[in-house]
Amino acid sequence: MPVRTPCIGVCSTTYGDLVCRGCKRFAHEIVEWNGYSDDQRLLIRDRLERLKWESARLSIRVDDRVEVARTAMALRISLDQPIELVAFEILKKTGMNPSLLGIATLPDGGNASPTDFVRSVEGEFLRRSEAHYEHAFRTRLRPW
Repeated sequence: MPVRTPCIGVCSTTYGDLVCRGCKRFAHEIVEWNGYSDDQRLLIRDRLERLKWESARLSIRVDDRVEVARTAMALRISLDQPIELVAFEILKKTGMNPSLLGIATLPDGGNASPTDFVRSVEGEFLRRSEAHYEHAFRTRLRPW
């Protein structure tokens, strides 16, 4: 089974970004995606999942794994990923109060709305993706 594109349909590379604000892939990965082998695509997907997990685990603690799993199954969210990513996908999809789902937001994310919390985690994911790009290609994306 071929590896699906992680594209979410809001590509910012068309406006000049070297890292997409939507899927967090590098511009050249987006352009060359159809020419990549499944092994190459898996490497990219694994990097994105790792960076997303690193971003989510800084801000999410799952207190009720059973409730998170039950909610994920009802929403058809895959349980074949770290529990913090499952919880994050639930919050993205529902916009519900995390405490009602057995999820704690850290360090003090409970004061933020669910939408702002998701934006914060996505922002961290983008910063990590940009840092990975800068490290890999020895170039600064922004002068500051």
